[in-house]
Amino acid sequence: MIYNSFEDTGLLRVLKFLKAHNTEYLSGQDLSDVLHISRVAVWKHIKKIQALGYTVESKQKEGYKLTKKSDLLLPWEITTELGTKSLGQQAYYYDSVDSTQNEALKIANESNKEGIIIIAEKQTGGKGRSGRKWISPKGGIWFSIILHPKFDISNITLFPIASSLALSNAIEKTCNITTELKWPNDLTIKGKKLAGMLVDASLESNKIENLVLGVGINFEVNSKEIEKEILLDISAGQTISEEFSIPLRKGDPIQGQIKVGNDVLPTDSRRYFSHHPNQNIKVLVVDGDPGTVSHQSESFYLERALNPFSISVSHIDPTISTLAELPLRKLSDFSVVILANVRELPIGYELELESFVLRGGALIFGMGNQIDAKYYNEKLGNLLPITLKAIQNIEKTHLLFKRTEHPVMRAFSNKAIEEMKGIAFHSIYTIEARDGKNFKIANWFTNQNPAVIENDFGKGKIIVFLSSLDREWNEFPIQPTFLPWIQRWTQYAARGLENISHQNLLVGESYHQSKDQGQWVIQTPKGNLHLIITTDGQATFKKTQIPGIYQVYELPEKHTQKTITKLPLGSQPVGTFTINVDTKESSPQKISEENIKTFLPNLKVTIKSPELSGSKLPSAGGMLLTTPLFLFVVAILLLEGWMIRRE
Repeated sequence: MIYNSFEDTGLLRVLKFLKAHNTEYLSGQDLSDVLHISRVAVWKHIKKIQALGYTVESKQKEGYKLTKKSDLLLPWEITTELGTKSLGQQAYYYDSVDSTQNEALKIANESNKEGIIIIAEKQTGGKGRSGRKWISPKGGIWFSIILHPKFDISNITLFPIASSLALSNAIEKTCNITTELKWPNDLTIKGKKLAGMLVDASLESNKIENLVLGVGINFEVNSKEIEKEILLDISAGQTISEEFSIPLRKGDPIQGQIKVGNDVLPTDSRRYFSHHPNQNIKVLVVDGDPGTVSHQSESFYLERALNPFSISVSHIDPTISTLAELPLRKLSDFSVVILANVRELPIGYELELESFVLRGGALIFGMGNQIDAKYYNEKLGNLLPITLKAIQNIEKTHLLFKRTEHPVMRAFSNKAIEEMKGIAFHSIYTIEARDGKNFKIANWFTNQNPAVIENDFGKGKIIVFLSSLDREWNEFPIQPTFLPWIQRWTQYAARGLENISHQNLLVGESYHQSKDQGQWVIQTPKGNLHLIITTDGQATFKKTQIPGIYQVYELPEKHTQKTITKLPLGSQPVGTFTINVDTKESSPQKISEENIKTFLPNLKVTIKSPELSGSKLPSAGGMLLTTPLFLFVVAILLLEGWMIRRE
């Protein structure tokens, strides 16, 4: 079923007439005479109007009267309520569609009309960010808006922010509810996801041809409808296979559980798992100084060092991007971002990078002649723990690598380190510590200036190399040691060097840690912390009575006490292991009444069938928004106001 706001159908004419005379009954004959349609057609239209959620009373000998509007976001209801200039003045409504975003993209390629809205009561293939599935049953608000903006491409990063704020303000004005913005595109209420947004852009000749904004609001969604789509129905003794995809970042494990509901023996009805796939590290290299020929580009040596072969032997997958292309990249698709001699970022993109690192991404800076020190010091102050002072031009200096236990340097032999000491550097950036910021100096130059600094930021890491990553300021990129050096820094930034063996154990079995001497913390499924110390390369953890997923952390410094109550700042997550119940101890194989009587000869034994006690899954905590149309209208009005101001 498809309806639109611009075709004057018989159904719509009947509905308009009923709305205009909703205080009185209208006979079928009156409707037939006024609208010039048959009484049978009037009756059929009335039935369709009722099916759309309108309440139409009928009385014998009196006729029909409209007493209640529909709660559906029907296109003619939207267009009549909106006071916008262009947004929402043409709308389509589907009772079911694979994705409003897909339909909108088709229409956008065929029409230049501004502000077309595609609405669906239900989506069968809803789209989220990074290819994720967005489950969209009835009860939610699912729509996409087609836009042909006139603002500059540099403002494209501000569009999702403006859209999220418009929706947030609309919810607050309509429902008196304050939402939180979960960067970059989600709205939450007390940590529970309320809404999400998706932006698809079509560009030509560095100009925006069209933008399609997809919005999904968990309005009055029944949690059981979602469960039907994500739970599997498996009969006893049946084996089935189900394929699904999970976006991974930073080499994090896939963690989860498989459970059976309403089982008479719940002890063994849950299995925990933690899988650590050997996946490639996705790296986005932003070339701040593309050359007219390939070998003059800032990214030329980087790309070849990160993945020198046609197949990814390094398990690093680099993607090269210019600054103009950067707003179109989804940072959630990458684990590491390398800014190679980037003068400054697109407007508003600093917040995008901050959010990326806070959530666990890694950011590597390479210096060069394009760097605007004032911009870095003023706009990137949250990310950078240092301020850039000046470029120091020198005749010759060298990277100085001390024999340390830094993870990046453990793979290098003494011969390799000696070779690296002889690399000539012509220019470097001098720095000053920023007040209140902590950082580590990983490498030095022989003139006692820092060469590489690192800093933890949220769940992520920031690395700053104070010379260039091409040949402009040094001869490092043409040396054999550059390849393993930049690869290991990339892996280290993505936390790919310190993974512990990930074991799957049963209740009561001990967890064994085989690592270099150090201190580690085990966090149990209940959140309790246990300190273990490796001596002679071995450590054992025996408190595994609780089934679940256990987290392993490496402490940043030596802990002198025998107990620990909270994780110290800078503790690194380095692994997981799972504890499950042994299914042999709860075998469902039946024991006969005769066998039980044999075991218990002096007792009277009666076997009764167990009764299943029904249980109801708790609500997903969805928020009831009682005025969806008003909310929709306010959000569209606010968004159009922002776009007019930008233009």
